[in-house]
Amino acid sequence: MVRATQTESYLYFFRYLVNLYCLSAVQEPPGAPRNLHVSDITTTSISIGWEPPVSDGSNDVMQYDIDMREESDADYSSVAKVSNRITSYTVEELHRGRLYRFRVRSKNAAGYSESAAELDAPVQLKALGMHDAVLYKYYCLHFSVFRLPFDFRLLSCTTLHSTLANALQLTNPNKNSAAAEMADRGVARP
Repeated sequence: MVRATQTESYLYFFRYLVNLYCLSAVQEPPGAPRNLHVSDITTTSISIGWEPPVSDGSNDVMQYDIDMREESDADYSSVAKVSNRITSYTVEELHRGRLYRFRVRSKNAAGYSESAAELDAPVQLKALGMHDAVLYKYYCLHFSVFRLPFDFRLLSCTTLHSTLANALQLTNPNKNSAAAEMADRGVARP
């Protein structure tokens, strides 16, 4: 049987304590991202940006989680998870006339930040421009008058109808639904 000397026993005990301390070191979640802001708004999308947190906790930030909710909803839903090198994101295919709220949380090996960066106010998409109002006028004329400008005469009536509906981003291209949707967007029927 091999016996350890007293010095070896102390060394073993010291290594044990060092390992125990290192393994049980407290891991902390990162701070919230800073300076969350809207960088661009279109008629169908909203782009947001942010800066990394001041404190990344005990580990580097691994990812950011982007959440969104409509103003009328109580709960956020996840939109995307992006790597720690990305500090902006564009949410697409949004609906006009609705208010959206966004938040961004950072995450490291210890978990999510205790708080999230949130926008101060809800965001709304841009209103339709003059171009959309003109397209809608042609869309309405398609149902009643067949004397269209020369460049549209080359298209069949069905193709023209669906082309204009796509350009206007209508969710339902039938005549009555389109009129209601455009009225909601603030464009009066010609």
